[in-house]
Amino acid sequence: MSDVAVDRNGENLVVGQKVKVHQDDGVTEGIVKEILLDSPTENEPGFWIDIDRGEGLEGMPSYLLEVVL
Repeated sequence: MSDVAVDRNGENLVVGQKVKVHQDDGVTEGIVKEILLDSPTENEPGFWIDIDRGEGLEGMPSYLLEVVL
């Protein structure tokens, strides 16, 4: 198992980073709160990431996230 999670572009995800969340209904922004390396995703390679978009924690697959540089 990998010891790092990456976004849709291959950038390392780090707690505290601002990320864009790409979903069918649009793109929003959030902050990475926790990286769950023990929780791989099933549909595509990646891990579940807890983010906060202003309404509390929610889990997102890392392949939907894009680090804001």
